Amino acid sequence: MNSPYNLAHMTWLLDELTALRHVHRAVLVSSDGLVAAASTGLPRDEADAMCASIAGFQSLSRNTGAHIGCTGAWEATSVQYADGYLIVMAAGHESYLGLAAAAEADVETITYSMEKMVERLGHQLELEARTAAGTQA
Repeated sequence: MNSPYNLAHMTWLLDELTALRHVHRAVLVSSDGLVAAASTGLPRDEADAMCASIAGFQSLSRNTGAHIGCTGAWEATSVQYADGYLIVMAAGHESYLGLAAAAEADVETITYSMEKMVERLGHQLELEARTAAGTQA
């Protein structure tokens, strides 16, 4: 799948996150599940699958809020597996930051680093919504 986003120059940001101990991979995801950027060494097919999953996961998390009395904006979701974590955070308009880490990872340090990155560079992480051919957003 080809992405309409050309943010390969953002790889260095994601590499800052994968430099954290026990973080395996990181992606910048569009709201429609496309890869905007991926950490160095992450194969394109794995990045595509990770981003599609993250977009679905984020949508489910955001929509669940309405059913449990949460009326504020969705900010982040994490899931813990027996051998690791998936952490997803709002990065900017139409974009999410997602990463996978091992069970030994320091989740507090990782989420703090993600938050600081979004604070520092959030406007650069924003994406435009895609439109169908021949239409305007």
